[in-house]
Amino acid sequence: MKRKAEGSQPEEGKKRQKTKDGDRSSEPGSSGTSAELGRSREGSSNDRNEVDVPTDERPCMCRLASWPPSPETLRSPMIVSFTPAKSEATLDNNQPDSSSDFDWVWDDVSMKSNVQLSKNKTEVRFHTNYSLGTASARSNQALVEGQNYWEIKMVSPVYGTDMMIGVGTDKVDPEKYFNQFCSMLGTDVKEESCGLSYLGYFYFGGKRKQFCSRFGQGAIIGVHLDLWTGSLSFYKNGAFLGVACKGLKGREWYPMVSSTAAKSSMCLIRTASFESSLQYMCCQTLRKAVPQELDVLGVLDMPPGLKKFLKNNLYWLLGAQIDTEDTKFRSQGTQTGWKGKKTKRPSKQSMPSTSGKK
Repeated sequence: MKRKAEGSQPEEGKKRQKTKDGDRSSEPGSSGTSAELGRSREGSSNDRNEVDVPTDERPCMCRLASWPPSPETLRSPMIVSFTPAKSEATLDNNQPDSSSDFDWVWDDVSMKSNVQLSKNKTEVRFHTNYSLGTASARSNQALVEGQNYWEIKMVSPVYGTDMMIGVGTDKVDPEKYFNQFCSMLGTDVKEESCGLSYLGYFYFGGKRKQFCSRFGQGAIIGVHLDLWTGSLSFYKNGAFLGVACKGLKGREWYPMVSSTAAKSSMCLIRTASFESSLQYMCCQTLRKAVPQELDVLGVLDMPPGLKKFLKNNLYWLLGAQIDTEDTKFRSQGTQTGWKGKKTKRPSKQSMPSTSGKK
């Protein structure tokens, strides 16, 4: 009899789950012996455990929208309020105190007498007394694959013949223009370097093109070197300027800066390198689908953990991308990339002076 009673427990539980009255009959005060009540509660709880999903294992409940999102979708309750994304690097308390927080820093081995490093090799100072020509600095690590992003803040006043941010190979001679004032990065015809001038010009292969508006002291320039596709892109104060050139795949590149201005300085805010993953490509697709003036993380409803991760690592890609000062350059199509576009070689009169100016 005892075995029969135990074996009937699951059957009793299933019967009580099928009808509402069955559940009510198991409540205190209903008819039946205490043993029957205990068996009915046990059977019901076993059935519930079979169908319920634990809270910490529930699937993501974020809602999906068709792409590109319609105006109605953007105005729906699913959309949260947003503000233009700010680079976390703009916060003074976000600057790391140690070079271990960077994937790379400036190289002190190749450093020349007209260059000094400070702040754990994250800040480079050019011509600390007076300027006799063009000085440069490069990273202590070559970039060979994947996605690479870094930000540089123009700490000092920006002036002179040129102050540049770009990349170069190990064949770039840092002393070549020691006694000459020039735009150092990108002026060589062998395409061993390329760079963006503070005047808004981009140089590559001995040629230049107007790329953006000029920038000055306090500006934060972001550089994205995509060695999966071989492209180089720039950001200014969080806004995407465009793809400056292509065809860089298959070579080792060093982040570089140069300056002709006396007592000038630039400081690394962030350096990061990571693999080209499906996650990154999905974020690229989201950025293309959402209007450029909107912050992707502000527009889409995402799980808090995912949103925090993307904000900390890809804020520069997913943030609002419009800079009103550079709208005219974007409309003129200068952000389509260097390779494949016919560009006239500038005349000597249009090139910056290479002598007699600091």
